[in-house]
Amino acid sequence: MENSCLGDLVCRSGACVDILSSGDDDDDASDDDDDDNDDDNNNGDNGDGGPVDHCGQGSGLTVTGSLKTNVANIVFDRVTAEIRHKRDIDEFEDGCVNFIRFVLGSGDGCELAVEAHSFFTPQGRLEVQGLRFSADSQCPDFPDIAEGVYQIGAAGLVTDGSGIAGELEVPDRNSAESCVSGDYHLFLAGTLEGGIDNLLVKPTELVISGAFDSLAHDQSCPSF
Repeated sequence: MENSCLGDLVCRSGACVDILSSGDDDDDASDDDDDDNDDDNNNGDNGDGGPVDHCGQGSGLTVTGSLKTNVANIVFDRVTAEIRHKRDIDEFEDGCVNFIRFVLGSGDGCELAVEAHSFFTPQGRLEVQGLRFSADSQCPDFPDIAEGVYQIGAAGLVTDGSGIAGELEVPDRNSAESCVSGDYHLFLAGTLEGGIDNLLVKPTELVISGAFDSLAHDQSCPSF
C-alpha cells in the first residue's frame, strides 16, 4: 500500500506514526530502568538483597608491637576484630562500646585471643575478661617443652591494668551498626595457666589500627 504520510511518518492501522520517536521512547524507558537499578544498588544494597558493610569489618586491620613472655617475644602478622556497642533510645546510655574481641596470629602456630567487656580498669581501659594463647611447633622461637595452650586461671589475669584503651563510644546515634576508626591499645601483664609450666606475660602493649565495624549488642555499658 502507498504511504500517504509525510516525512518519516508511516501509516499503521490507519494512523501516521513517527517510528524514530517511538524507538527513542523505548530507549528512554530502558534508561529509566537502568537508573532505577542504580538507585537500588546505591541504597544500602550489596546486589543480593543484603546490607553493605558499614566500614569493612576486619579489612585492612594492622597490629604493631609484640607479646612479651618469659619464653619468647611474639610478633603478630594478622588480626581480626569483633566490636559491639549498646543501642539505646536514651542518649546517656547509647553508643558505649561494651564488648571487644581481638584474635591475633603469627605464622601458622601462634594465636592470641582476647576478650574485654563489662568493667573498666582503674586506668579507664575496657578490662580483659578472657584470654587464650596457643603455641605449637609452627610458632617461632617457642621450644617443644613450652608449647601448649595458656589461659586466664581461676584467680584471673594478674593485672597491671590489663585492658583495651581507645575509642569506647561509637559516633552514630541509636544505630544498629556503626564504624569506629583509629587505634586500640591492648595492655597485658600477668600469669597464664597451662602447658607444663605457667606462662609469664611481661608488660605488653599491642596496637590494633584500622576501621572497625560495630554492631548493636544488648548489654549494659561497662562500669568501674
